[in-house]
Amino acid sequence: MLVLRGYSLKKGARALIVDDIVSVGGTIASAEAAIESLGLQCVGSLVIVDRRGGSPRESLAELKHPLRALLVKDTPRNESPDDCSACKQGVRFEVHKERLALAD
Repeated sequence: MLVLRGYSLKKGARALIVDDIVSVGGTIASAEAAIESLGLQCVGSLVIVDRRGGSPRESLAELKHPLRALLVKDTPRNESPDDCSACKQGVRFEVHKERLALAD
């Protein structure tokens, strides 16, 4: 989760997690743990979009440090298949592989 190119970090150094979107918080929670396992001081997280308000409460990860967002977006909600109205109606979602940049 950490990429260090030419940087030397000393134990106790302050670290900020920066991410594009948070939906549930699992990635940020894992990053917090990784930072602390290196002996660094996690001071918080900054994201562009916070979508946690649209996620079911039981799926949210517990974050140990403050999270700030440039935009908070509660919709569209993240739904489990059991709660998804489109899923209940049998609507199938397709992924068009030709539109994705897939790594070999």
